[in-house]
Amino acid sequence: MANWRQNIKGFTLIEVLVVLTIMSIMLGLVTANFAMDERQSLQQEAHKLALLMRHASDTARTTGKPIAWQATKQGYIFLQLEADGQHWKPLQNDSNLRPRELPENMRLSTAHIAGLPANSNDMVIFSPSGLNPAFDLTLQSEHARLTITGDLLGKVVDFPAQEIKP
Repeated sequence: MANWRQNIKGFTLIEVLVVLTIMSIMLGLVTANFAMDERQSLQQEAHKLALLMRHASDTARTTGKPIAWQATKQGYIFLQLEADGQHWKPLQNDSNLRPRELPENMRLSTAHIAGLPANSNDMVIFSPSGLNPAFDLTLQSEHARLTITGDLLGKVVDFPAQEIKP
């Protein structure tokens, strides 16, 4: 009988269960880290947008010319009035306020300007007077969302990312 056991090759049930347990623990850690990285990425992108909006508001006040922010399909753009005062064009003279794309897994899910739902043509206009419309923008990824708000006096705040419950 002892000779028979020495010739068998393979794994015992206990060995297989131990390996499966270790693999499931590792998979759980990787999944948790991925969700955390996604929230951090969303937080960074929203913080960058909030800083750019503050910069646009400050620039409008210092130059005496309005600057607008508008969502695009893949991201957002900052605009300035043309010489005719009727049409908006992409801002050219400030490399910080260039058109930007959101990462692939992020999108602008909702926007309200002056308390009303915004459509794709609506803009947040930063006035040279410093009095701006209140707004809130929600950035969303697959597992998290974050809201950026702006008040009438130009204060722009980004709130911590919140996990989306399935």
